Amino acid sequence: MEEEVNQKVVSVSFSAIRLTATVLARALAKIIAAEKARAAQSAKGKVQEPKHGKMTLKELNEQNAGAVSIEVNEGNIK
Repeated sequence: MEEEVNQKVVSVSFSAIRLTATVLARALAKIIAAEKARAAQSAKGKVQEPKHGKMTLKELNEQNAGAVSIEVNEGNIK
């Protein structure tokens, strides 16, 4: 009886390993496909990704639509 239980436990663990390997293979295939699509898109036209970290005001203005002035008065201060 105990041997049968041990055999079934080993069988279930092998099934889980195969399932995990299959899921991992599918995930890697999707990642590779997305990277190829991104590379193809950047080859067609330059794709500018936003810069991270410290930036100057000039870099911020170039990245966005530009700076906008906001009027400050008693009505919009909490």
